[in-house]
Amino acid sequence: MTSETPRTAPVEPRPVLGRYSLGRITRYFSKSQQQEQKENREWNHPITSDANGAFRVYLQNKHGVSRDAVQNTQDLEVLRDTDVGCFCFTETNLDWTRPYVKSEYLYQQRQVLPFATTAFSSIKLEATSDYRTGGTLTTAVGKWGTRVSDKTEDPSGLGRWSALTLVGKKTKRVTIITAYRCVRSNNDGSVWTQEQVYMRAKTGKKAPHPRRQFIEDLIKFVQDKMKLGHEVLVCMDANEVLGEESQGIARLIRICNLHDCMTIPESEGMTQLQDTYRRGKNRRIDFMLGTQAFIDARTRYGALAYNEGIISDHRGLYCDFDPQRLLGGDAHDPVSSVARNFTSKNAKKSKEFVDNLETYLLAHSVPDRVNKLWDEAKALKLTRKEIRERHGAI
Repeated sequence: MTSETPRTAPVEPRPVLGRYSLGRITRYFSKSQQQEQKENREWNHPITSDANGAFRVYLQNKHGVSRDAVQNTQDLEVLRDTDVGCFCFTETNLDWTRPYVKSEYLYQQRQVLPFATTAFSSIKLEATSDYRTGGTLTTAVGKWGTRVSDKTEDPSGLGRWSALTLVGKKTKRVTIITAYRCVRSNNDGSVWTQEQVYMRAKTGKKAPHPRRQFIEDLIKFVQDKMKLGHEVLVCMDANEVLGEESQGIARLIRICNLHDCMTIPESEGMTQLQDTYRRGKNRRIDFMLGTQAFIDARTRYGALAYNEGIISDHRGLYCDFDPQRLLGGDAHDPVSSVARNFTSKNAKKSKEFVDNLETYLLAHSVPDRVNKLWDEAKALKLTRKEIRERHGAI
């Protein structure tokens, strides 16, 4: 019996890297190391797991909302676990004009945040895929979501911003806008190119300037809300460091009389927030700009470290607002319309409710007690206040 020689797997030749490939790898790691050396720490007040009754607004450029249910769920859990009342995502990179894309996201959102109201924005252009550069979403959660009276988006069809209006006490109205301002790029799929194509078709301009037009259109949108008596908060990725452009966000701030919610009053420059974008140096391009009422209601505010919570090349920013000052009172937690067992449109259950209510009122002699109070009030000429003082609650 002869012994067999054990077989060995053939040895594959190792790939040889050319000088060009080695150069690219060297430059890549060199840049990565430079980015890692950039200071990465939270700024000002650390975000907490409990907003302590405050209305917490969170802003971040997501650099694409994930279609993966696991990843999206993890991101939403971060917001839930930090008690965020309203979150504003810029550069969502999905075509929200497609109903199934929107429905898929809302289904995933409901698994983590059952009661929420969301406004979306995407450019109204034909596309060959669900991916669409740019876009935004604005979501109010829980008891704050029940305060939403209006959902709107960029009226031009360019999908540059979305907005929610919340109702406060009496005539108080608060509008929160999430906006994304494109960078200049000649790539076919860039937001700049898409907006130019759309603007040429709609306005007839041969050489429209999307960045300048963004500022002009947003000024008008904000002013229209202010004329209705709304307090306004603009949460935006401006893709501009404040002051870089004379017709940029400085113009928006000046004309609309907005204030930077991320500024520490009477503090030196280096203690202020220096950057919100990982690439480059001192690139603070994300802003929360509000009317004076938002500044007056501000209690805590800060910026998360890069990749803290939600992974992105932008920091997450947050600001807590006192609802007493901003909305005229605490926001109670009424039952969301989604969670109600029935509404007045359900004839069968409405009749059952009315029948049960009538039985209860008769069992407690409420009609007789009301008639007695009415007769007594007429005879003694009592005011409502005097009746309450004499009898208390019925």
